[in-house]
Amino acid sequence: MSCLDAVVLVLSSQAAYLGTLVAIKTALQYVGKDSSLQPQLLNELRLLRHVRHPNIVSFYGAALLQGSSFGVLLVLELVDGPMLSQYVKDVYAVQPQSKCLRWMHGVLDGTSLALRHLHEGPNITHGDLKLANIKVVLGLNSEPQAKLLDFGLARAREIGTTAIGKTRLWAAPEVRPRMSRATSASDIFSFAYVI
Repeated sequence: MSCLDAVVLVLSSQAAYLGTLVAIKTALQYVGKDSSLQPQLLNELRLLRHVRHPNIVSFYGAALLQGSSFGVLLVLELVDGPMLSQYVKDVYAVQPQSKCLRWMHGVLDGTSLALRHLHEGPNITHGDLKLANIKVVLGLNSEPQAKLLDFGLARAREIGTTAIGKTRLWAAPEVRPRMSRATSASDIFSFAYVI
């Protein structure tokens, strides 16, 4: 069990879903405040159910627990790997630079393919792209592969939005001052910051 950003709880458990290990994601309310992240989880549910890509966390299903402090539960692929920032530290400490560069190229290429799929396919803007929302897992050929996570702040572009992710450092300049609309261009800016 791990707590992310102190407001989203991700539980790893053996699911009855085809005997596969999954992540169960739910929002916790801020202690002492009445605000809730349930709308973000519902948004993530609404968007992820239409997204299928090898570099994007897979959505398996959801449940609504009425009368519970957990509310909405998302059943997602368990992405068992380090965040991109930790991966870079770990790999560069023990591997030759040539291998590190090849692996990083693959991870960053996978991230860019995930963004391209979001922007061109279902027409979604992630809105909170940062190192903590990219995990690295071993692919089928034992090569590192990126997995893009956390779509609670993503938006279908035809709807538009005035919100961006919580991490303003990663945000494009045009969306920082007044929490302006996140766009595919601002996602690309954030991706460049990741690089």
